[in-house]
Amino acid sequence: MLDGNKLVGIITETDILELFVDVVGLNVKGTRFTMLLEDEPGKLFGVLKVFKDRNINIISVISPTLTFEGKRMVVIQIKTHEYEDIVKELEKAGYEIMNVTKWPSL
Repeated sequence: MLDGNKLVGIITETDILELFVDVVGLNVKGTRFTMLLEDEPGKLFGVLKVFKDRNINIISVISPTLTFEGKRMVVIQIKTHEYEDIVKELEKAGYEIMNVTKWPSL
């Protein structure tokens, strides 16, 4: 990193990897939902409202720009391993869940 022409720091691969681990919540126990949502305003809000209504804390939300059949992939990690009823509620509401995984902390 430069401050004008003066070197004041170096960002290493390790720094980038540590940031990635933090951003995606790999260091926190929880449950990771991988879902496909219509790429339309408000679709993510509906999913997040299910977690809010159940008073479940969200660790991370990631949505890469890639789409599958017009739907956008969203990965949401929540701070609980109790997810069976949440899956039922989301599916009943019409949300497409690709995968659910309990995530232990590192």
